Amino acid sequence: MTRRPRRVGPDPRFRANWVVAVFALLGIFFIGVLIDLQAVRPDRYRELGQDQVVRNREIVSYRGSVLDREGFVLAASTPSHQVIADPQLVDDPGVTASLLSPILDIPVEELIGDLTASSPTDRYGLLARKIGTEARDTIRDLVDDEDHELAMRGVFLKPEEDRIYPGQNLARGVVGGVDTEENGIYGVEGTYDDLLSSEAGLERVQRGIYGNIPGVGRRVVEAPEPGVDLVLTIDHRVQFMTEQILADHCATTGTRSANAVVSDPSTGEILAMATVVADGAGKCVVPKYNAPIIDAYEPGSVMKVIPLAAAVEDLGYTADSIIEVPERIKVGDKTFIDHPPHPDAEFTLAEVAAQSSNVGTIKMSLELGADRFYNWTQAFGFSQPTGLDMADEASGTVRKPKDWWGSDAGSIAIGQSVTANTVQLASAYNAVANEGLLAKPRLVRNVVGADGVVRAADPTETVRVFSPETATELIKMFTRVVGPDGTAEMAAVDGYTVAGKTGTAWKAFDDGSGKLSYGSDGNRRYSATFAGMLPAEDPGLVVVVVMDEPVTNTAAGAVAAPVFAEIAQYAVRVLGIAPGDPVGQAQLAATDEKVRAVQAPYPGGPEGPGEIPEVPIDPPLPKLPGLPWIDETPGASRPAGE
Repeated sequence: MTRRPRRVGPDPRFRANWVVAVFALLGIFFIGVLIDLQAVRPDRYRELGQDQVVRNREIVSYRGSVLDREGFVLAASTPSHQVIADPQLVDDPGVTASLLSPILDIPVEELIGDLTASSPTDRYGLLARKIGTEARDTIRDLVDDEDHELAMRGVFLKPEEDRIYPGQNLARGVVGGVDTEENGIYGVEGTYDDLLSSEAGLERVQRGIYGNIPGVGRRVVEAPEPGVDLVLTIDHRVQFMTEQILADHCATTGTRSANAVVSDPSTGEILAMATVVADGAGKCVVPKYNAPIIDAYEPGSVMKVIPLAAAVEDLGYTADSIIEVPERIKVGDKTFIDHPPHPDAEFTLAEVAAQSSNVGTIKMSLELGADRFYNWTQAFGFSQPTGLDMADEASGTVRKPKDWWGSDAGSIAIGQSVTANTVQLASAYNAVANEGLLAKPRLVRNVVGADGVVRAADPTETVRVFSPETATELIKMFTRVVGPDGTAEMAAVDGYTVAGKTGTAWKAFDDGSGKLSYGSDGNRRYSATFAGMLPAEDPGLVVVVVMDEPVTNTAAGAVAAPVFAEIAQYAVRVLGIAPGDPVGQAQLAATDEKVRAVQAPYPGGPEGPGEIPEVPIDPPLPKLPGLPWIDETPGASRPAGE
């Protein structure tokens, strides 16, 4: 038997198996890569490829403007620039910082820190934002200058937008503001951020190894979408003067804060919505705060519009109806009296309103019944959103009758143990002025798209609260309030018949015990409100004024009514609202004061009219008109006491 020769060295089959295994692994690897490319991360590799052949450039767009009803610019965006740096490219941070410091008005040491890389991957440093055109041009000149080219290496200008407010603090709490990224954060800017915000465009240019490909390279542009412009119902002239008058009275009466709403009763349009607060230094200033919509408070007797309207509409009373008003009335565990006290007497309903009789009002409210009274508060819109959709809106509180206890049936009827905001009060008195139709409040009049087309906002929603006949009786009652036997004689406006209602209420506060209370005699805090309309014959204007914690006098007729008179006197002339009766028209015609739809003079001093400072805008926006000067002398021409 012949034996096979013995094989020396490795088995060829072993080497072949290794080769097959290696190729199999390579195949698996490439299959994995293909799966990754095609199925797992296709977008990433597509973007990498695009980045190599396409250059993208953002096309800046701008946030929409906010304007008043006359086209006055309250907020707008203007081109600006950021100054940024790539620390990895900066050759000498000290030299670069010394060149930029006087331009940006930033200390050299601070700039050196931003220009110095904190790590090998640090490629970004923000040096300054929203620089002016002069600083921008100076930096561009340095970058282009051959002598400074190396020192400015790694420094770049990036376009952005700058939000400006030409009226400065005018309607500050209403218009609102934006953050550093131009996103609305409060006020109209925040509420309507989606409409005002813009969307940047994009330019895509095909490039080769040596840059752009002239002639044959593709160029695609995605157009930017600017934000729409919002036209508010606010009239900047009425807004400005309302703020100034509030600030004047706030300071002279030692008031903690004050706010007001001026509205058109037929449309619900808000012509002014103003807030001022004491600054602790004897002055009152306009804050970043919109008290008429944010603050809910106990308004007091100004809420008597509810039981008075219900007494006429549901119980058949008129302004001349006579009711028995006892010296006092007990509800639950509390006895209510009038101020000043009086013996048992007969009052007409108009006298109940004129003298703000708590006893007479509570008596009618009890006759009405708790459930019907509550339904009337809802019909007027209390304890409900106003419809303005503003952030942080306080809807107020009116508890349901099942939650009443003790003396609530009496307190709620006279505006205590119930809360409301100033806009809700304005809406309620709008209904009185508008023949029983409540026009929901409006702050946006229309919007203007980038195409220039004006699109009106949704039409005003109106709700009938009571009949025109009831409105007529209420106006008769409220006209007596501003008469010689009423609580608000100081609300009178020359040449006009005014109707309105005062409200002086105790404020609940923590007296140090850790619990809320109304305090005690000599230790109370008050809110004073006046809600009025004119001309009473055919009201074209409603003004509500709230003075929070006045010091010199706590009665609404002494501290809120005079503020109403000054605001209303200015507004009717600016808006061209004529007196409603022939006597008033004749009186006005006999004076130098003319009813006109332009700015009316406001009593000033020897310096004459002043104006809000102009703000340079690029590109130019409508010129800011001068506004009247106001006498800020403490105590100037102020009537004393009620």
